[in-house]
Order: sequence, then C-alpha cells, then structure tokens
Amino acid sequence: MAQHAATIYVLQHSPLHPPGYFLEVAMRHGISLRVHEVSQQRPLPAQGESLAGLVLLGGPGELHPQAPAHNAPWIQREIELIRRAMAVDIPVLGHGLGGELIAAALGTGVMRSTVKRIGWFEAQPLREAAPAAEWLEGVDDWLEMFQWHEQAFDLPVGASRLFRSQWNPTEAFVLGNALALQGHLEVDDRIIKGWLAEYADQVSQPREDPTIHTKLNINWEEIVQGPEAILSNLEGRLRRLHRLADQLYGRWLQAVEPGRTLAL
Repeated sequence: MAQHAATIYVLQHSPLHPPGYFLEVAMRHGISLRVHEVSQQRPLPAQGESLAGLVLLGGPGELHPQAPAHNAPWIQREIELIRRAMAVDIPVLGHGLGGELIAAALGTGVMRSTVKRIGWFEAQPLREAAPAAEWLEGVDDWLEMFQWHEQAFDLPVGASRLFRSQWNPTEAFVLGNALALQGHLEVDDRIIKGWLAEYADQVSQPREDPTIHTKLNINWEEIVQGPEAILSNLEGRLRRLHRLADQLYGRWLQAVEPGRTLAL
C-alpha cells in the first residue's frame, strides 16, 4: 500500500507498553507512527511537530483521584493535548491508562474499580446506539478482552458504550473520532509474556474466585489468572483479539486525514 502522508503520534508511558499490534495494523494501512516515550520532563513531543492522530498507550500509572499522579503537571499536559486534538476532530485512541486519560479529558470520572482484573475476560458488544453499531459491524457477539488493571471510567456525556461486562458497565466508549478502551487490543505474544515476567508478583497467587480486599476505604474484588491460564491457547486467543483490533483500529484509522493536523 502507498505511504499515507499523515503521521500519528503515539505516547508510550513505559517501555513495557509498546504499540504492539497497533503498529502492525497502521503499517498495513500505510500510515507512519512516531513513538514518543513519555517522561515527567518530556510529557509531549517537541513543539513544531504536527499530528493527524493521537494514540495513548497503557502503563503502570494510576489516574483515580487518590493516586499521586492525578494532578501531576505532566498528566495534565497530556489531558490538555487530548482536548485540543478532539476540539479539531483529530482522531484519539487510548488503551488502559490511555483510555482513562481520554475519559478525564472529557470530564468524566476515573476511579478505582471495585474489581481488579488480570487475564482474559468476556465482554459483550453493545450495538443499540447508531455510532456503536457502525464501529461494531461484523464483530462477534461473544469475545474476550485482555485486562490488567484496577481502574475504571464512567461514560462521558454524549459518548456511546461499545462493550460492557459483568464487572464493568463501560469497557470502552466512542465519541466522535475518539475511542477509549479499558482493555488491551494492542497486546501480542511478546507484550503479554513481558508483563508476566515484569509483574510476576501480581500473578504469583492466582485468584480466579473473587477475593475481597479493602483499600483506600473501598471494598474491591481481585480476580487474577495465573501465567498458565493466561498463556493457555494464547495463539488462538490473540488471533480472535486481533480480529477485533482489525475492525476497531481500521475504523479509527479511516478518520485520519493528512490535511487535518494539529500543531504542537
């Protein structure tokens, strides 16, 4: 495919959270990516650059009001960039922490979830609203999402839910050209195995029956699949996950236009 003139900026919050499968899909569409490794000193790409799309990846940070990073200046600069992009219809895509940043930019709540989940979990597509039906055309009625988080976001005003689960009423939402995902479509074999190695302490004691804890005066459940369960039929699970990613990423990339950019 001929090279697309548009450039998408990817904000990467951790070396362990690369663009993964999204990079592969973007390359198939002939769109170039520029990955910016976020730091407190350099939260955004250099001034003078321009972007036709903005992708925010996950990371170990927390965004709920009790978290130390909640009002950090570097977080607020990312949120402001999201607002600027959405104001001129630049497509914005977020995974995990990135999805929470989009929710925060839209003024909706980001909170500690009542359920911490690690592993593969069922999600139900929601096709009632017209925008959601367009995004979900051809998507299976049953699917699994890969989750590794203990936060959640509310549904912003005017947005449409894409997925829900028994643990979370809003697993993803769309609003205009913005797509926010609580789960991770971008993961591949290398990313999942890297997380299992780096965060081994979090999966060393699997708890697939909900275990109730109290943290910050909130009762919450913990459902953790161990490495064996997470890696079970990994090739098949990733194949199905990436079929979903092809649909959602492809729909999102259609909105990227070379003539519509935002100067940093």
